[in-house]
Amino acid sequence: MQKGKSNFRFVVNANAETIHNLIQSFLGANGFNAKFENGITYYMQQDFMWGNRFFEYYVDGNQVTILAYIGKFKKPILLDDSFVGSVPKQEYKKLLDTLFAALNQLNVAGQTGANWQNSVPQQAAYGTQDMNGQQAAYGSQPPYMDISQQTNQFADNVNKSKERMAICGFVISIIGLVLSCLGYMIGGILLVLEIYFAVNGLKTSKKGLSIATFILCGVSVLIFIAQIILVATLS
Repeated sequence: MQKGKSNFRFVVNANAETIHNLIQSFLGANGFNAKFENGITYYMQQDFMWGNRFFEYYVDGNQVTILAYIGKFKKPILLDDSFVGSVPKQEYKKLLDTLFAALNQLNVAGQTGANWQNSVPQQAAYGTQDMNGQQAAYGSQPPYMDISQQTNQFADNVNKSKERMAICGFVISIIGLVLSCLGYMIGGILLVLEIYFAVNGLKTSKKGLSIATFILCGVSVLIFIAQIILVATLS
C-alpha cells in the first residue's frame, strides 16, 4: 500500500467555469463535501463500506489536474494496484471513470463546437485554485458549454447504483431469513450489509424493497433472539 496521491491530468477544450461546474456536479451528486486544511481545498466522501475518499482538482487554462486518494488527508494512499485495500481502490476508480468520461465528452464537444452557449459572456473572468492553492483568474475563455447532459448522467449513475443496493439488500435479507428459519444464526456482518444497502435505496424507485429489507431484517433478528432464548432454556 503506497502512500501518496494518484495524479490524473487532462486537456479539456472548454471554459474554466464549465470545467469547474462539471466537476462540482460530479462531487455534489456523489456526496463529496468540501474541506479546507493547510491552505488546500479538498473534497471528502465518507462511506461506511468503502471508507473515506478524497478528491482535489486544479484548473489552469485548459489543463485539469485531479488528485484522488483514500486513507486520510494527511496520510494519503495511492489508488494503485496493490492487493491491500484493492476493493475500495477499484470501486473509487470506477467512480472516477464516470467523471473522466464526462471530461472527455466535454473536450470533444469543445473541439467540434457542440453545445456552445453563446448567451454567456465569453470574456467573463473565472477564478479557481492552482496547484499551489493560489487563486488563478482566466479571461478570454472558450464559450460556456451546456453540461446538463453530463450533470444528469452523474445523478442517474448514483440513482442506479443505489437502486442496485436496494435489490442486493432485499436478496441478502431473504437469504438471512431463510438461514434463520433453518436454524442458522445469521452473523452481524450480514445484518450490517442488509441495513447499509436498505438505507442507500430508500430515496430511489426501489424504496419498497428497502422497506421490505428492514422488515425482513427485523424478523431475522427476532428469530435470532428466540434461538438464543431457546438454547439457554434447554441447556
